[in-house]
Parts: sequence; C-alpha cells; structure tokens
Amino acid sequence: MLQVSETDSLNTAVQQTVTGSLSHLLVPPVELNRALSYIQNFLSQRNANLELYTMDPLYYYRNVNFNIVKTARRITVILHVPLTQNNLKIYMFMKLRNPIVGTRFRTSL
Repeated sequence: MLQVSETDSLNTAVQQTVTGSLSHLLVPPVELNRALSYIQNFLSQRNANLELYTMDPLYYYRNVNFNIVKTARRITVILHVPLTQNNLKIYMFMKLRNPIVGTRFRTSL
C-alpha cells in the first residue's frame, strides 16, 4: 500500500510528465546516468563515429522528448536522445541555376 507522501510524489511525477517534462521521480538521476553510460558504451563498441550529445542528466530532464509505454506491470520511458558524430563537418550547399548554352533551359548544380 502506498503512503500519502509516495502518492503525492507519484502525482507530481505524472503532472510533470503531462506537461512534457521528464520527472526525476519516475527516472531517478542514478538510473538515468547508468542508462546514458550504457548507451555511450554501446555506441563506442558498435559505431565509433557516434556519441551522445551530452552526458549531463539535467539536459535530458529539461530538453529531451520522451514517450512512456505501460506494459503489464511496468512503465517504460523511452528517451529521444540526440547523437552527434566525432569530427563532424558541416557544409552548406547552395543551389546554382546555370543556363544551358544554346537553349532556353537552365540546370541546377
């Protein structure tokens, strides 16, 4: 049986979830850190070019989208964690319209 304080904590966690904030009551910081470490290790072993954007748990509580799925006796929280690449290079592409000589058509490069 849940105590009154536990019920209040659960109610607060559900309210935070409804407003789009991940609650530290549903996902304790220790568990979030453990999950982030697991994901980072998995990425390091499977795809060395990818890594988590940040290991800061506060970022995930405040900024990351998530879904909650209820199964038979569990609640599963699915975080949409941003990834980045090592040595990421960003290029800007510009669309250039060039005339084709001898016609009225143009081509894009």
